[in-house]
Amino acid sequence: MQQRWFEFQKAGVEGFGIVQAKPETLQWWLKREPRPLRFLSDSERKFYRAMDLERATWGRILSWKALKVYLRLIARGWGVRIPVPEEDKLQLGGDFLFDAQHRLRYAYRSEDPGDRPSCNELLRQVQMLGGS
Repeated sequence: MQQRWFEFQKAGVEGFGIVQAKPETLQWWLKREPRPLRFLSDSERKFYRAMDLERATWGRILSWKALKVYLRLIARGWGVRIPVPEEDKLQLGGDFLFDAQHRLRYAYRSEDPGDRPSCNELLRQVQMLGGS
């Protein structure tokens, strides 16, 4: 997603990532590894609950499917980030698109850590929404 962010911007998307880290941890991480996408801190995981995001089991975290995703990312040069103590290591993420009126228009709730929609799928959804 980070490598293709310009395509989302070109489609009129204003986006951001939400992470569990406390604001000071997030700032430290972004100084070490700058990203084109903006990030917000949700250390209390209010957004995660509001979006009905599940927590995984250790079995899902360590599944062969999830490990294959991580191995592929590592092979591409992705650095493994050690979770900080305040993060819930079992908390799953998701991808959401809201329209200009802040209405939820697309929701993808991950079933395991490696389960995310492709950039192509997200761009297709953005185009279906008219870039709003």
